[in-house]
Amino acid sequence: MENTTYKKLDNKSLKVMFISYSIYIFIIYTFLFIISIIFEHKISDIIYKYVIIVLLLSFILTELLTIFCITLHYRKYMFKITEYGITIKSGIFGDIKEFIPYNTIKSIEINNGPIMRKYNFSNIELNKINYSSTLKYINSDIVNDIKNKIVYNKDKYMNNMI
Repeated sequence: MENTTYKKLDNKSLKVMFISYSIYIFIIYTFLFIISIIFEHKISDIIYKYVIIVLLLSFILTELLTIFCITLHYRKYMFKITEYGITIKSGIFGDIKEFIPYNTIKSIEINNGPIMRKYNFSNIELNKINYSSTLKYINSDIVNDIKNKIVYNKDKYMNNMI
């Protein structure tokens, strides 16, 4: 019997998540500030000041909520690889449990963006019949070992079905 304990996210992945989502939020709010500057001459000074204050406060609130949600996601996200399939547990306010049988996996891809590469993380995307699931923020040093384990178990599972 193989080890079927859940694998939690690496401690450093929390930092990568914070950086990634903060960049997205910054880009969105930069766009909103640019729009407010473009339309500044069409509204009165008092209303414009309130618009800027609301944008700043909503930016701060969005960052705080993002930190809170990312921390909850980090604590709850885990996966395990068994002889029958892959189970992913996640969720922020509720618990989501997804089981992926090996016979539904059509391809496996390793993805990472510039921030994830800088911090040595990758995602394993499991492309299935109708949609895909992702094993997130896996240390790049072990990502190929995990992919190979999935491929090995998938082949073993498929050969036993024949």
